[in-house]
Amino acid sequence: MKNVFITLLIVVLIPLFAFSNDMDPNAFPVSNTSITTQSNYDIGAYDPVKNTRWGTDVQIYSGNVNYISYDYDRNTHNLFSLVITNHGGSDDSINIYKSADLGSTWYLWNTYTMPSVPAYTAKLLVTDNADTAWVSYVLNFQDYYGGELYWMRILESDSTYASIMHISDLDGDTIYSFDAAYRDSMIYIAFCGIDTSVSSSPYIIAESYNINNGSGWTNKTGLYVNPVTTAPPAVSAGKDGNVFVAILENRLHQDTMNIRLKKSSNFGASWSGTVPVSNNTGNFPLSNISCAASNDSIVWVGLTFDVNGDKNWGYYYSTDAGVTFNYSAIYYTAGHSSWDQDLGSMSMAKANSFLTVAFKEDTSGMHNVVFGYIMPSDPSHFYNDTLEVINDNWATGTFAPVAGTKITKVGSFYYTNSSVLYAGWGPQNVYFDAYNFTGVKEKIENKKNVEFSVSATSISRNNVDIKLTLGKTANVKATIYNLNGQKIKTLVSGTRESGVYNLKWNRRDSNNNRVASGIYLIRVSADNSTKTGKIVIIK
Repeated sequence: MKNVFITLLIVVLIPLFAFSNDMDPNAFPVSNTSITTQSNYDIGAYDPVKNTRWGTDVQIYSGNVNYISYDYDRNTHNLFSLVITNHGGSDDSINIYKSADLGSTWYLWNTYTMPSVPAYTAKLLVTDNADTAWVSYVLNFQDYYGGELYWMRILESDSTYASIMHISDLDGDTIYSFDAAYRDSMIYIAFCGIDTSVSSSPYIIAESYNINNGSGWTNKTGLYVNPVTTAPPAVSAGKDGNVFVAILENRLHQDTMNIRLKKSSNFGASWSGTVPVSNNTGNFPLSNISCAASNDSIVWVGLTFDVNGDKNWGYYYSTDAGVTFNYSAIYYTAGHSSWDQDLGSMSMAKANSFLTVAFKEDTSGMHNVVFGYIMPSDPSHFYNDTLEVINDNWATGTFAPVAGTKITKVGSFYYTNSSVLYAGWGPQNVYFDAYNFTGVKEKIENKKNVEFSVSATSISRNNVDIKLTLGKTANVKATIYNLNGQKIKTLVSGTRESGVYNLKWNRRDSNNNRVASGIYLIRVSADNSTKTGKIVIIK
């Protein structure tokens, strides 16, 4: 795979895009969503307490990391976490961990080691409603030419790489930051970079990819010229082809940072004029923006404000699909206004549009993970005006915890709940937690044998067909023995998901010698359970 990757690095494509013509500062109307007074700052005071409805954190990875990301398959309910391991800036690995039991246990599902270059950030996207289920990620890394952007696509069925595609087009491109989103078989990406062959000023570019038709990255559009800052844009995909890109810029009013929004109503084929989200007349430094869109007309944009030297998280919301925005509040810890609240993330549940929010809270040098959720029926407030600390371990202050959702099973019913992936502090171990989740305790309390069945062709002259049905993910081993108990051949060994597997034995042993006629046994073990069947081979 390294050879393939290196080969792709030398491919040069010609950029075919044009910037929108709505960059005139006079085209921006005045927004009434300003933050100027200390009274606004006081609105968001909260008193966080450890939420007992969040259970024991499950450790996914041990060691220092550069970045993390999370997504889940809404059909199979499998969870995936991406971890960029930190090896001192060289040979960093992109590890993808999978949980097939709703987050109780995790295992390394796929890994890719960068060839002597550092990996910075990545966004994990599970394309669960495409024709074929993929686990993909967009990766930003550093090579000889500068910051590069690639899209890696992996088959969910067998964890093999299907394609590796270069997104940034010229050797002169340096990609500083990006964000990506997935909805309705479409992947959308927006990135901030500089094409040194054209200009030394940064730009914001958007592209899209249809998973089903495989036509490649299309609809390349320049969204914004020279935002001055190279902060990451924030992308969210709503329903029916609505896509939103929030941009942090410092160009129109050079002494004031603000957020602008671009919208597409046709799956990224074209984009509307720029809409102001903030009107930062208080001239607060802004950073760390995030964006989420509901199934109807609500759009949220989160960000960090630096208020008098203290960082605090807050958000804006729109109830008319991004046409106008309202300011909600800035949040800080009651009695501790000097504590920082920043590095936030958002995740919208596609099933019912409730919004999960997670951000970091600095408590005198140590860091907590704060959780809250917002219902679409009241987008201006957190549910019950409540924010709660959920972490069992100190969190990193380097990058944001990842807000997400997952499926929770109660009896025979499944429903959607909030989840959070975060990295620890000293070292940056990676932890997973979820609402109404018992973590590793659930694995212990419900430990029982795996339910599975095996059927095989009882009498055969040629190939032997063996059908294995697994009730849950398990460590499976299927081996052929003769009647003396001697091992003939192992047909499968390793972790397999729940489902039906059709195995074949070609009547040959492990040395590829054809076996004689007679009676043989097939022994299949799945975790702690074992079953044996009989096979008769005739001439």
